[in-house]
Amino acid sequence: MKRLLLPALILFAAGCAEDGARSGGGTLITSDGRFLANTDRNAKAEAERAITVSIGERLGVTWQVRAEITEMPELHGDPDQGIPEWRWASAHAQVVLVGPGTPSVPTAEIQAGVERYLTRKLAPKAPGPVVVTVQVQSPSAPPVAPPATSERRYTAQAGDTWADVSTAFYGSPDGWRVIRDANGGAERPEAGAVLTIPRR
Repeated sequence: MKRLLLPALILFAAGCAEDGARSGGGTLITSDGRFLANTDRNAKAEAERAITVSIGERLGVTWQVRAEITEMPELHGDPDQGIPEWRWASAHAQVVLVGPGTPSVPTAEIQAGVERYLTRKLAPKAPGPVVVTVQVQSPSAPPVAPPATSERRYTAQAGDTWADVSTAFYGSPDGWRVIRDANGGAERPEAGAVLTIPRR
C-alpha cells in the first residue's frame, strides 16, 4: 500500500512578517520553492497545499482536491537549539474530493495518510487529537454542508485586512467579501473582534 508522501516545510532565517499574522521570524520556503513570510497563516496554507498536492497526484487530473485545517499552528521549539517549527496542539482537517465516480485511492487510505502527516505536525508535548474527514462529491452535486461544529473562528489582529484573513483560511484573497459579509460588512476587521469564517 502506497503512503501519501507530503513535502516538508523548510525555514530560512531571513525576511519579515505579514501584517496581523503571528511571525516566527525569517522566511518560509515552500515545497515548490516559493519564499513566504514565516507566519502561522502561511504555515497553515502550505500544510493544506501539501495535502492537496499529494492527494491530487495520486488521484489524477480528473479529480479536484480541497483540504482545510481548522486550527492555526503555534510556534514550538527552542531558538537556541535550532529553528523553531510551526506545530498544532490538535488538528481537525476536512478533505473534499470532487470527481467522477469512485476515487482510485480508497478514502480510508487518504484519511490515514493525512492523519499520519498531521500527527507528525503536532506539538511534541501533550499532543491533542488528529481528526480527518474525507468527503467525495460528483462535479454536479451541490457542496456538502459541513457539520455545525466545523464553523471556524478567528480573532482579528491589528492590521488585518479581509484579504489577509481570506488568504489564511482559503489559500487566496478571493474570498474576502464572503468573510466581510459574514461579519457585518465593515471596511476592515476590528482588532480583537472574533470573526466567523464561513466554509466555502
